[in-house]
Amino acid sequence: MMPQRRQVLRFALGAAVAGLATADSTSTADETREVELKAPLLVCHALAGGVRPPTAEGAEPEHDLVFFVLAGRNPDGSEIRQVAPKEGGHFKVDNTRKGMVVKNVHLWKGTIKAGEAVTLAVSVREQDAGDTAESDLDEAAGIASKIDNTTSLSELARIPVHAILQGEHGENDHIGTVVVRIKNVSGRVSFESEPGENIRYLKGHASNHTRRRAYKLNGDHSDYELHLSLED
Repeated sequence: MMPQRRQVLRFALGAAVAGLATADSTSTADETREVELKAPLLVCHALAGGVRPPTAEGAEPEHDLVFFVLAGRNPDGSEIRQVAPKEGGHFKVDNTRKGMVVKNVHLWKGTIKAGEAVTLAVSVREQDAGDTAESDLDEAAGIASKIDNTTSLSELARIPVHAILQGEHGENDHIGTVVVRIKNVSGRVSFESEPGENIRYLKGHASNHTRRRAYKLNGDHSDYELHLSLED
């Protein structure tokens, strides 16, 4: 083969390899997704009763002070530990028609590359006595340390979340926990879940939908309905 033809061939092969590398990089970038886990609906059918109404006439209805605690792992293995609606905040839920519904709670938002996953234990709690969401947030480190992105959800659902969040002197009521795993498979995001303590799938709703799930929660004598959705 002539030297000039060899040089042309080497150049063509090099360009082809570079093109493949660029295409692979572009493909990976295109498959990265920014996703958000939300609770579009939380409905109270029966209060946990952590807060009782005053006896005066015209007093406000009996109500619960509800919040979410999230603990888990990001795709890079870093810890997730947060509360919703925000640190120090809660949703005031009562037994009136309007007050029994909470809508569009933002739980977790992040970026997941193709082949990666995020795993979360999502707990609904009710503030009681002198306990707070902040104390639950501190205790949630004990949950996050037990979660990774490879262990089966059925095993993670057995984590004693209520006992961990209670700590030694906790008084908050535990309404229910579900373990969720969000995955990105070739640019398509979906989530799967496993009911944990005081929770089961809500009848009439698909338990295997890749974007939406619904649950019945009944911890501490309560009766709540929780809907989760995944958006990207």
